[in-house]
Amino acid sequence: MKTKIIKQKNQQFLCMKLGRKEQFDVKELELLSVRAVPGLLCPVAVQGRQNNLIEFDVSLYTSLRFYLTCIQSPQQFADLANQCVQIFKRMREVYLKPENLLGDLDQIYVMLSEKRVEFLYAPLMGYTGPFSMERFFRQLAEQAVCGTYDFVLFKEQYLNFLSRPSTFSLREFEAFLSSISSQPGERWWEPKPQEQGRPAPYVPPAAPPPAVPAASAGPGQAAPPPARPQTAPPVPVAQQPVPPPAPQPASRGTGTAVLGDVSGRAVLEPAQGETMPLTAAAPLPTGYLLWQKGNLSGRVGEQPLLVGSSAEQCGFLVPGNRTISRRHALLTRRGPAFFVKDCGSRNGTFLNGRQLEPEKEEELRDGDRLRLSDEDFLFRVDGGTEERR
Repeated sequence: MKTKIIKQKNQQFLCMKLGRKEQFDVKELELLSVRAVPGLLCPVAVQGRQNNLIEFDVSLYTSLRFYLTCIQSPQQFADLANQCVQIFKRMREVYLKPENLLGDLDQIYVMLSEKRVEFLYAPLMGYTGPFSMERFFRQLAEQAVCGTYDFVLFKEQYLNFLSRPSTFSLREFEAFLSSISSQPGERWWEPKPQEQGRPAPYVPPAAPPPAVPAASAGPGQAAPPPARPQTAPPVPVAQQPVPPPAPQPASRGTGTAVLGDVSGRAVLEPAQGETMPLTAAAPLPTGYLLWQKGNLSGRVGEQPLLVGSSAEQCGFLVPGNRTISRRHALLTRRGPAFFVKDCGSRNGTFLNGRQLEPEKEEELRDGDRLRLSDEDFLFRVDGGTEERR
């Protein structure tokens, strides 16, 4: 089967022409003609000497590849992906195979006024195409060019879901998308701060029941057992007087050392009764290397990020450029600081226009610009807003 675009005045048609041994499936053509699946383009004509040519009117549509350049938020992208999920589910209900869809993003169309996706379906007899839903959803994220900080974080979570070792499930993927589509105001893709637990308030013990007076034994009756002596209710621990600590001779090397103080170290002496509040350590920041030209991003966290042209060694691959070395530059994080090092590349690494010395680390800050040979990158730290020129 071959496809071709035909322009006639102000109209544009996409034509499918069958090969010699191919034949249209009449039942599937009927389903397309009555729009049994909203989201599949309806054919306008079946022509040819042997009815081997089918036409679709695509005059009012734009390609999905172009529409992905207009995505401006994670919610907008999630709504687009969820719309595709509903189309795939409806196809299964009427026994149309999603594998017969045309998977080229230039042959998938969007009505901009309604933001409605329309797929092209090949109704061929005894045919199963190469279309893959998992590969299609991954291609959506790879072709989206939105470079905002929120979208980079969302895209990372999105691709991590698709990279799971388990088999792709359309139901699980729909639940993943609904978490953002149903709550557009919540930035769920960002890590949420943990709530600090509070101690339960002290509840005093209940007062004992009043004592019952002892009854005197009548004639011929056994004497009642003696009543237990009443005791005062226990005093709560928090209300008991605490005796002052006995003075102890201060000796060298005793006390409690508090690490992470502003001065580097603080020692509390037991004889002085010092106290100091303890606070939880702040989480370490995460860095992101953004490549606008290739629409890719890399994360710098616990693991260093190696940038280069070797798919076997690098975590950030720069394909299609022979001036990029196999191991070009290395980005690392030590504590809250980030560093970049040129790995002896042929064409050099530049930080804000200044060339780095080979195998010598330089500190990276939020908004710094990196250039590897002739490829430009932007380094961002989560929460940063500054961009260096």
